[in-house]
Amino acid sequence: MYQLWVENEYGQRGIAGSNEDISVLVSDAKKAVNEENMNNPLTEDEKKKNWTSYFVEICDKNGQPIENAFYSGKKANKHIICLVTKNSVEEFDLDAKDVTLRFYIGEIRRDKKGEDIEVFWGETPKKELIVSIDDQNLQAKTVYFIRQLRG
Repeated sequence: MYQLWVENEYGQRGIAGSNEDISVLVSDAKKAVNEENMNNPLTEDEKKKNWTSYFVEICDKNGQPIENAFYSGKKANKHIICLVTKNSVEEFDLDAKDVTLRFYIGEIRRDKKGEDIEVFWGETPKKELIVSIDDQNLQAKTVYFIRQLRG
């Protein structure tokens, strides 16, 4: 069993959901982030600049999402990622793995059928893609992450 956690800008944490299927929690996290960042009266450009929450995606060296990996928050001053194998979940220090990160902040559907979707990723004020979990532009924002339920 896995849990979707949310940590707000004040460091307060809570469980936002649980499920046996990680993909369901990823979808739930992205829906919540999208709702917070995109469902407001700001212009598209302002939405990309003034986002307040994000979801961390673990990617390989080529920038492709690793389907069986997820960010699991901070433990003992280390950022943890988890890799799910057939029989277990292994935790790793983020710095110990050769992965890249990207920070989902929402998406906009450009047509009624939902076939033309533009996904937005966290960027610095200079419009550079944020790739570090310690980037100052992630400070004072809400983060969604997944943890394995223990016990």
